[in-house]
Amino acid sequence: MEDDSDALSCCSVFDRKSFKLPDNSQIQIGIEVLGTYKAGLKKYTRYRVHGTDHFGDFQVARRFKEFSKLREVLCLNWLGCVIPLLPRKKLFVCGI
Repeated sequence: MEDDSDALSCCSVFDRKSFKLPDNSQIQIGIEVLGTYKAGLKKYTRYRVHGTDHFGDFQVARRFKEFSKLREVLCLNWLGCVIPLLPRKKLFVCGI
């Protein structure tokens, strides 16, 4: 599968130190799998995160480890808030 990360805009939660959301703001977010890629002997999956917030439309491509790092930062900076766990990196199938 072709890597289309250049076509996606680049933004980061670390780019904005602080901002206040308008009281009537709504955020819509969707995530889809872009595909599985090879880097040497290792494989990784890229995800497209897209949505709309009060800044407008956005979309970025990220790897699982970047979601993991984001959660770590959120947990450190938002003590006392519930930050949802991430789904498992790999699907675990149990035969019943």
